[in-house]
Amino acid sequence: DTVLEQVDSMLENRRVIAGEKSEEATAMVFTSDIIIVAVIIAVVVISVLLGLYIASIISKPLDAMLSVAKQAGEIGDLHFSDEVVEKVKGFAVLQDELGQTIAAFVRMMDNLAEKSNVLEQVAAGDLTVTVDRVGPQDTLGNAIYTMIENLNYMFGEINATSGQVSTG
Repeated sequence: DTVLEQVDSMLENRRVIAGEKSEEATAMVFTSDIIIVAVIIAVVVISVLLGLYIASIISKPLDAMLSVAKQAGEIGDLHFSDEVVEKVKGFAVLQDELGQTIAAFVRMMDNLAEKSNVLEQVAAGDLTVTVDRVGPQDTLGNAIYTMIENLNYMFGEINATSGQVSTG
């Protein structure tokens, strides 16, 4: 009888120990689940914040370029305020593809503004103005140069013809 009681006692102790271990394991699993969920939430929040930050880094320079492009393209105004020019040029120092794109856009903006100034001088009657051409492929610069040359030639011919007419 004592052996049976001892075996029962041992079995009961083992059941109690197993129950305690089971409760500890369940508590550890629950704690692990909470930690995993918290980490996932933290990763999602950090990802969203990082995405918003990156989007703002990209959108600010593009917004600056867009305002200039709208002014030139929709209104036809190539007289950009110093504030807008400096804002766009400030983003041209970026070393990535966006910065290179903005730098090229700034060069185009400067080139168009320069050509616009030359055309305004020609429209005011100044045919002595020179146009800086950026290369043989400079369509606008070459067209303005040719126009000024042709106008000078034409007015020279008119002047010569009117001189001949006046002298008889």
